[in-house]
Amino acid sequence: MLNAEAQQLYNDFTRYNYLFQNDSSGYKQNTSIGTFGEYSLNATGITNKFFLDFLNGEFIDKESITHNESRLWKINRYGYQLNLNVSGKAALDSSMAVIASVSARQHNSAKFSKDLFTLAFRGNKGFAGQTAKLDPLQFTSFDYQSFSLGMDKSLAKNKLHIWGGLSAIRAGNFRFARADKLSLYTEQDGAYIEANADFEFRQTGGAPGIFSDKNGIGASLFMGLDYQIGKSVLGLSVSDLGFIKYDPMKTYQADQLLRFEGKEIESILSFNDTLFDSYTADTLATETGIKISEKKYIYKLPTFIRLTYVYKLSSKLTLINALEILTNVGAMPEISVKPVYAFSNSFFVSSTLSYGQFGAFDLELGLAAKLNSGFSGLLSITGAEFLFARNKASGQGISIGIYKAF
Repeated sequence: MLNAEAQQLYNDFTRYNYLFQNDSSGYKQNTSIGTFGEYSLNATGITNKFFLDFLNGEFIDKESITHNESRLWKINRYGYQLNLNVSGKAALDSSMAVIASVSARQHNSAKFSKDLFTLAFRGNKGFAGQTAKLDPLQFTSFDYQSFSLGMDKSLAKNKLHIWGGLSAIRAGNFRFARADKLSLYTEQDGAYIEANADFEFRQTGGAPGIFSDKNGIGASLFMGLDYQIGKSVLGLSVSDLGFIKYDPMKTYQADQLLRFEGKEIESILSFNDTLFDSYTADTLATETGIKISEKKYIYKLPTFIRLTYVYKLSSKLTLINALEILTNVGAMPEISVKPVYAFSNSFFVSSTLSYGQFGAFDLELGLAAKLNSGFSGLLSITGAEFLFARNKASGQGISIGIYKAF
């Protein structure tokens, strides 16, 4: 009974479990503390097996590349997210509470063409005498930690539940690439390549990592509401509405025809090729006319906007329907349907069918339990098909939460 939606303060378990209390008193304030962790990796077309082989440095044979090429769309997406959170809530009275959390987030995603995948894993030799279409391209990678503080309020005889607050952000590594126009022509004998390009690439210092070196600061807002009407609850939540101001970072920009010649180029993306043995990125950029600068950069955070419609079909069964939009990283809107069944007032199971964001159809299986002494826990496997069809399905992930109510 979950769905964490990155930095959202509430997941589905903490947000809607009051519906299973079998009374009509609405949302109840309480004092609690908890920790939550979420990992997900998803894509359109690229299989779980291919991802695991790539991430583990395993050899990827031509058969595997061909299999994944056959599954790709014209425009493809992938997304990786890791979110860790410790949060607390202190009830001031029956209708008001203070909320606080410390979070760490790591994100890596891309939108890319089929030709770009082929170029990356086969090299540009196969495009000799041809033009590879590499746009549209968007790559985003960042990590940061945040401290959040806000208020939580129940109104209208507990039928209306609202919350909101501010987050202070310490930002780490950041990498960003965008190309609205990018095509690559390789001369038949590899004597030169030409790129018709309109692109920018930015990168901070340091290595990526969920606790990487500081490279910027920022701030964001989070807010949400749920309104109960009979057996239905209408909800809206927004998180990570803000920005990060990064320290000066190296920036590469071009909007022109770029040409490089004078060396045999077998693989434009291979850092073991002779091209890169004698050329640094800056040397190559200077020679081809790419502009290099050191610039401060204000980055608009990817914002999660989630609309929910929850309907309590019976004392045992509740249906959670959601539409989620993630801005600024090329993700598709995601729709999901989640039936949650209560075997008792303390044990729940759920299954979620979703479509969108960075993948196609995905299945999530979850369970939650209220234990003794106010403890509760939840667990879900996202993309459960990962367990059964690694080479035929995309999407994998796990979410774990532990909470203590006082």
